[in-house]
Amino acid sequence: MQKRGSWCGRTLAVAPLATFLLCTTSSFASPARPFVEFQVAPLAGAPLATAGQTPAARLRENRSLPAGGWVETGPEDRALVWLLGEPGCQLILEPEGRVEVKGEPASGAYVAILERGTLRSTRADCKATLEVGTPVARLRSQGAYFTLKATGGWISVFHQAGNLQLLFQGQAIPLRALTLTTVSSSGSHRIASVAEEEREAAPTVSSRRAGPEQEPPAESISPVSASGRP
Repeated sequence: MQKRGSWCGRTLAVAPLATFLLCTTSSFASPARPFVEFQVAPLAGAPLATAGQTPAARLRENRSLPAGGWVETGPEDRALVWLLGEPGCQLILEPEGRVEVKGEPASGAYVAILERGTLRSTRADCKATLEVGTPVARLRSQGAYFTLKATGGWISVFHQAGNLQLLFQGQAIPLRALTLTTVSSSGSHRIASVAEEEREAAPTVSSRRAGPEQEPPAESISPVSASGRP
């Protein structure tokens, strides 16, 4: 009888340890996926932004930009749109532009729709797939430096470096670095090479508005080309 009680005591003592090891193993086997969402911050002026269901308001500090949200810049405004949880995935909306963000589609890409204006990527170390749509065509970027301008039924794409594709009329067209591609809604297009010496030094922009609970924009944001270049 005494041996039997001792065996039962040892069994009960081991049970909590086994449960702890099982939970610990399960947590390491299935790591939580990092939370990813679009964020927006003003770089100059006071861009207009909305989360989709709320009235549009002037942007004074960093805020989340869920699916359906948009940001619009006036003549003196610039805005930074980036993916929280995906380092390096940053886009700058230049003056007189409008961008709407979408949810993550089944393809695994994060989508921003440039309705008008100029949008620039800022870093080439983005690991996520970004798709930028326009009324004419779409760009698919995987760590690419590019400038996209959309206006009046045509777009121009200045591709500096990285992996960039043009999705147009059912085709995925890889774009070469140091090229300027122009595409119209009618289907006409032109690709021109850009000489190495023609590249201009990019200005440096600093953002210091990040809240303590948000991933801050990069201290040094370098657009791929000087302001005013297509």
